[in-house]
Amino acid sequence: MHYLIPPTLIGLGDHLPMYGLVESTSPGLSYEIVNAELQQVLAALSDALYSWKQA
Repeated sequence: MHYLIPPTLIGLGDHLPMYGLVESTSPGLSYEIVNAELQQVLAALSDALYSWKQA
């Protein structure tokens, strides 16, 4: 991770994706929301790199 980890993590659990680390470090966001946004960014980056390669 490339962001500050708070000294106390609340809501961790081995039953959650990534043990609840996303929810614990990003208040108000769920793993599903962060993952969906990440997939959009990765797809856009992939498209941009493909277009650049074709130029």
